Amino acid sequence: MCFHVKVTKTKEQIEKKSRLKFKPEVTFTPNPHFKGFDHPKLPVITNQQDYIHLLEWGLVPHWAGNDFNSNNTLNARIETIDEKPSFRDAYTNRCVILVDGF
Repeated sequence: MCFHVKVTKTKEQIEKKSRLKFKPEVTFTPNPHFKGFDHPKLPVITNQQDYIHLLEWGLVPHWAGNDFNSNNTLNARIETIDEKPSFRDAYTNRCVILVDGF
């Protein structure tokens, strides 16, 4: 369950509900089943709250090399998030991922 989400709303429905816009060049297709290990691009509102961005599911820390496996950072445990080097920056930089369900 942790690695599966759905986004069934259209681009226009997401914009209306969130009161933000996608950048004009962005195309988004709803899907009733996104799998985390496929690293899909999902609609996200970042700290800047300027646009709805399509960002790839998975975290790649700034210190990671080219051989870093982002499958290991698809999910975090809240109990240890501030202890793990991979999630340290993510702990203070939050976002809203616009999905319909898990």
